[in-house]
Amino acid sequence: MKEEKNVSHYLRAKCNVKSRAGLVAALEELGFHPEVGDAPLPLYGYHGDRRPEQAHVVIRRREVGPSSNDVGFLELEDGSFEAVVSEFDRRRGWGADRLARVAQLAGVHADLAVAAGLGLVAERVDGEGGVIDVYVYSREG
Repeated sequence: MKEEKNVSHYLRAKCNVKSRAGLVAALEELGFHPEVGDAPLPLYGYHGDRRPEQAHVVIRRREVGPSSNDVGFLELEDGSFEAVVSEFDRRRGWGADRLARVAQLAGVHADLAVAAGLGLVAERVDGEGGVIDVYVYSREG
């Protein structure tokens, strides 16, 4: 008789991220070392089993936490991302609040990169309660 493994079901959730570079920078700021692929990468469950879900940006399970699954971000055709997170990991710190923080940081990093690309000066100010302001101005003024 074959032993069945208890596996977490992955859920997909739209997140307000539109920049791959911003997403990667946000995850790195949070202390992760994401793997990035031009094509979607496979996700692995906590047993080390390859799951059918895939994502372009992946945090491997060893960084997510004990008994965790990989966490991924799938890039959609319009350039936005969906988070691919197991039910287990959503209950253990990868729910709406964490995904909102990732989206916030990704937006900040994207804004800073756009400003730099336009030759503008950008300043990031981290305030109380997780508020982040980005001030952008020309080099002339």
